[in-house]
Amino acid sequence: MMMAVLAVQGIVFAIWAYWMFRCLFLLRRAAIAETGRGYPGLRATLRQFGLFARSDQHQADRRVLVVLTLVLLGLTLAFALLASQAGAG
Repeated sequence: MMMAVLAVQGIVFAIWAYWMFRCLFLLRRAAIAETGRGYPGLRATLRQFGLFARSDQHQADRRVLVVLTLVLLGLTLAFALLASQAGAG
């Protein structure tokens, strides 16, 4: 059972990592478009993070990221509980 949880956790982590990098590259592209420079700087980057956090345009991306994060945390908790039961038994 622990191996199954670990395998699912690995798959969910890979999907989470893909989605996180996808969002980060979208934000970088928006910061570059805003400034017109290849290296937009900290201010433009932070502005894009703020827009990502509250913009309706990124609502679906935020929702997927939150759901994947919660699933990943739940799987981590399930693995920890299974590991503690296996160690106690």
